[in-house]
Amino acid sequence: MRENKGFTLIELLVVIAIIALLMTIVMPALSQVKERARRLICATNVDQLGNGIIIYANENDDELPMFYAMNWLHDFSYLTTDYIMNSGGDRRTFFCPADKTQDPEDDRIWRWTETARNGGVVPSTSEPITNRYAYFRNSSYFYMADTDSPSRNDPAGGNYRPQIGEFAREWPRKLTARSAANTELLADQVISDSDPSVNPNVKFSARAGNWNVFGVEDWTNHIGRDGIATGGNVMYMDGHTVWKSYEDMTLRFIQDANVHQWW
Repeated sequence: MRENKGFTLIELLVVIAIIALLMTIVMPALSQVKERARRLICATNVDQLGNGIIIYANENDDELPMFYAMNWLHDFSYLTTDYIMNSGGDRRTFFCPADKTQDPEDDRIWRWTETARNGGVVPSTSEPITNRYAYFRNSSYFYMADTDSPSRNDPAGGNYRPQIGEFAREWPRKLTARSAANTELLADQVISDSDPSVNPNVKFSARAGNWNVFGVEDWTNHIGRDGIATGGNVMYMDGHTVWKSYEDMTLRFIQDANVHQWW
C-alpha cells in the first residue's frame, strides 16, 4: 500500500517563490488598471464640470461664473456649484477618485467657507446664504476663471493672478476666448510645495487653505508610486478634454510661496 506524503520544505519554498513572483507581476498591472479607471472617472468629472460652466455661459451672454474674492484655483463658489448640480452633477463630480485627501461627503470641505468662519467646525445648521457667489467649496480641480472683486494682489479687481513667463495672460472672463482650443478652463489639481528645478526634493502636495484650517495638506490628484505627479486631465474653452502627462506640463502659477500649480 502506497504511503501518502506531504510537500517537502523545498517544494513549499518553491511554491511560495512562484506565488511571490506572480504577485510582483500581477500587482503593478492591477494598479495600472485601477489608475486608468480613476483617470476615466476623473475625465468624466472634468467634462461634466466644464459642460455645466459652458451651459451657464451660453445662458449669460458668454460670461463665465467668476470668483467673487481671491480664492485658490481649486475653489468653486456656491453659486457655481448650485448651477452645475442643477445641471445633473452631484458632490462627487467635484472630487477626483484618486484624491484621497478630499471626501465628497465631508461637510468641512463641501461647506468650506462656513466651516472656516466657524473656527474649523461644521456649523450645526446651514443658514440661508443670499450672497452665494462669495462662499466657496473645495474641490480636486483647478478652475481658471477671473475674479470680479478686489483682491490683495489687485485692488482694482480683475485679472489678479500673475501667471509665469510665456504663459502670462489675462484670465478669461468670457467663453469667447481668442484661441478657445488652446485656453484652459479646467484641470486636474497638480500642485507642489516648490519648483523641482530649484528643490530636487519637491513634494507634490502643498499647505494651502485646508492646512490653515484643518492641518491637512492638498495633494496632486494623480501621483505615481515614485511620489511624482503622473499628469492630469485638462479641459479647454472649446470643450475638448485631453490627458496631459506631467512631463508635458509647466509650472504656470505660484499662488503663495509654497503653493505651485501645474498644467
